[in-house]
Amino acid sequence: MLEIIYNDNDDLPKIHALEALVSYYSVNPNLSMGKFKNLLALNNWRINAKICDAVPLALKVFSKANFKATF
Repeated sequence: MLEIIYNDNDDLPKIHALEALVSYYSVNPNLSMGKFKNLLALNNWRINAKICDAVPLALKVFSKANFKATF
């Protein structure tokens, strides 16, 4: 399901999938971090604004090293 949402060209599914992506970190950190970094690289203001909203959740879920490397 995450792959389908992530590969969509529309921004809206990516925005809504961010919290699920952060929560999925505990299941598969490598996949989650790779997709999260790809979303950061898109340089889209809507996605970046939603990422800013997801930072508190990411702070609780991500490992300290991954959080520091990403943000």
